[in-house]
Formats: sequence, C-alpha cells, structure tokens
Amino acid sequence: MKYKIMIILLIGFLLASCAKNLQQTPQSCIEEFFENVKKLNEKSPITIDQATKILKTLFSTEKAFGAFTTTFRNIEIEEYIIGSTEASGSSAEISVVLKTKGLIGLAKEEQRTIVFDMEKKDGKWYIRDIEGILEKFEKKPTTEKPENEEAEK
Repeated sequence: MKYKIMIILLIGFLLASCAKNLQQTPQSCIEEFFENVKKLNEKSPITIDQATKILKTLFSTEKAFGAFTTTFRNIEIEEYIIGSTEASGSSAEISVVLKTKGLIGLAKEEQRTIVFDMEKKDGKWYIRDIEGILEKFEKKPTTEKPENEEAEK
C-alpha cells in the first residue's frame, strides 16, 4: 500500500514538473524579452537601424536559441523574419515573424511586434534600452562543455 502511495506521489510530482516546463515555452520567453525591451538604460542609446541589426544578430546566435528553447530542448526557432519598422511619436515598432518547431514536429508561425521606447537627443531619435536586451541574452544555456573546449578558448 505504501508503495502505491509513493508511486502516485512520484507521478504527481513529474506531472507538475512537466506543466511548469511547458509554461516556459518560447511564447513566455518572447514576452519576457519584450518586457526587457521596455527597461530604460540611457548609457547606450541606439538608433532604429542599429536595433534591427542587433535583433537580427540576437536571433541568429546560440544564445538566442538557448533563450527561446524549453528545458526539453524540443521547441526551437526554425527561422525568423525581421519585418518593417514603423516609428510614431516617441515609440517605434519592429515586427518579427518566428517559425517554431513544436513538440511533435508541428511548425507554428507567430508574428510579434516589438515596441521600443524612444527619446530624442541631439536631434536624433534613440532607443533607450538596448543594453537590457543584450544583458538578457548574455545568460548562456546551461549545457556542460568538455574541459578541452574551454582550454582552447
């Protein structure tokens, strides 16, 4: 009888763990990314064109792959498209289309718009918060590397 209870508790724990991991899909990571974009950092104002280049770089790096992949490593971005940029007032919007591969190989396409807060300095519009975006992607995925690779670097 006590083994049955232990097995039931173990199954319950595993289901709870899976549910928690499934909540951390690329969708929630993307929303966290957008929230990070809104942070103010006046140390490094960057123009819209530079922001588009940074986004292209971020989405094509291993860091971006790690940030948009679940702990199961089975949801990944297959491709992305940086769309048009529209500036209005003190904000600018860059549309990004992500095509992701899901749990059972089904592809899903999401279109998201990243809104940047802008400020005017020296007659030019700048984005306030690129530094925060870069900090987000500095966190590397937790994968173990052989010591030989680290020694080579």
